[in-house]
Formats: sequence, C-alpha cells, structure tokens
Amino acid sequence: MLDLTGRPTLDELRSKPSPNNHSLQALIQHVDRIQIKDGGVYDEESISDIILLNIDQPKDIIRIGAFLEIDESKTGFYCCCTGSYGIELFRNGKLLTTIGLHHGTSIRYAAWNSDAILVKNEELLECLAEMSCNKPLCDWEKVLAATFPERIKEKNWLYNSPRCFSKYTQGFFEGNEEQIVTLMAEFEKEIPSPERRVIALLQSFGNTDNFWNDYPDYEKIPQLILNNYTLEELAGIYSRSDKNYKTRRGLGRYIGLYNFTEKGKKQLNAISAEILDELIKCFKSLNNESGIEILHKLKAQKNA
Repeated sequence: MLDLTGRPTLDELRSKPSPNNHSLQALIQHVDRIQIKDGGVYDEESISDIILLNIDQPKDIIRIGAFLEIDESKTGFYCCCTGSYGIELFRNGKLLTTIGLHHGTSIRYAAWNSDAILVKNEELLECLAEMSCNKPLCDWEKVLAATFPERIKEKNWLYNSPRCFSKYTQGFFEGNEEQIVTLMAEFEKEIPSPERRVIALLQSFGNTDNFWNDYPDYEKIPQLILNNYTLEELAGIYSRSDKNYKTRRGLGRYIGLYNFTEKGKKQLNAISAEILDELIKCFKSLNNESGIEILHKLKAQKNA
C-alpha cells in the first residue's frame, strides 16, 4: 500500500510517547482558537489553505476539547494517508500544532508514536456541524453508508477471531515490527497454549469470502503472526489437531499464498502429500477452483 503520510522512521516513532489523553488535554488547555481546514495534514502542516471553521469562543473551544478524547487501548497504528481535515490549535495568535483528523474516526498528533481512535468521534463531527461546519459529518456518513456491508463482514470476522485482534484493525501495517511484537504478546496472554494459538490463527485466516486477492487488511493479522512459525511447525500442529474444515481452510490458504519460490522448494517438503490431499479435498467441497488449482500445482511441484 502506498504510504503518503511522510511517516517518521520506526526509530523516530519509538522515541515518542504513545497516544494518551493527558498530553492531549494539556495541549488543549492552552488553546484560545481552533481552526478547521479542509484536506489533511503533512509534515505537521495543513495541506489546504481552505478554512472551514474558525472557533474562538471559550465555550466552543471547551466543547471541542471535550470530544477530542481518544481510546488509549486503540493505538499503535498509522493510517497510510494524510487524513481528511486539519485541526489547527492556536495560542495568542501562534500556531501550537496541527492535529490530523482521519476518516472521521481517528486523529494524528505529531508528538505521538501512532494514530489514535476517537472515543466520541460522532459527537465531535455533530458539534462541528452545529457550528456550521457540515462537511466532516457528511463525509463520514457517506463512508458509513458505502462501507456498511464491509463493516458487517469485519464484525463477523472479529467475532470468530481472538479478541485482541479487534485493537489492530485500524491501519495495521507490516513494517511496524514493534506493533507485531505487542500484538503477539497480547495474543499469547489471551491463548496461553502454543498449539491452540496456531489453530486459532489458521481458523481466523481461513474465515474469508475471498481467499486469494482483494481481501481486507485485517485478514492479514493472523497471516503476519503465522509467518513467525516454520511450515514444519504448522504442519505438525495441524496433524495433531482434529483437522476440521475451519483449520483446513486456513492452512490451505496460508500454503497457497506462501512464496515457495522465494523461500526455496525445500520448504514444500514440510507439507506431506497426505496433507495436500486433505486440503485439496477441502477446497473441492468449497467449489473454490483457484484453491484447487493452486494446491494441485504445489502437489505437482512437490512430486517433480
């Protein structure tokens, strides 16, 4: 995915504190004017010069500040865009900082090491609309309407996945090794048994409507954790399980997406012909022609 954020390096991000309400409210307490600008924020500056709203009444500033509350349990991600609007904070005519508002749901403050989900995003957008700045609320409502089916799918996927995954559906990206380490620590705490963790990962990864392309980013979460296991480990745990169809779907998908060319053909030897036959049978029952073809090719490559 193309990253347009001008995001700092991982070392730079590690040097910054995690998003927290204490620092945010401390900043807002010093503000005597808030300016909402169209467009996002790049390199701590609003991209656009279009001013949608100027707020200089103390009571209105207090209202906006009350809605700029984040969920400290939903951080650690970095949206790969510059956001939708800039929230400029002033004191005595001086610009203190610019906070990016992303998709009506999260904010980016340059002093933090990641973005953060707003607790009261709808209230914030409605408050801006009451002050004659309707565009952010209208944009958010359009997104909600357009993405309703996908949000239902995501909700169902999360319901059938480890609970900790729900914290990482916003802006989860492969390059953030620290984020993956944190996720794995939470996952291990939630499911202490190593073998049960692998089965949960396979079953989550197999819970999809589209096995091979154009699938949502949150489905990459179990895949990224599975990448920390060898194929020998995965095959062994699968063989010791009850081999139910949910587990077979996930293992078949993982193997089908595995880059054997890059890893070397010897990796394929970790998957027995018996396992490949079981997975082919599973994808035949799903009538998934692509999966059948991919697994047959792997079997032929193994036998070559």
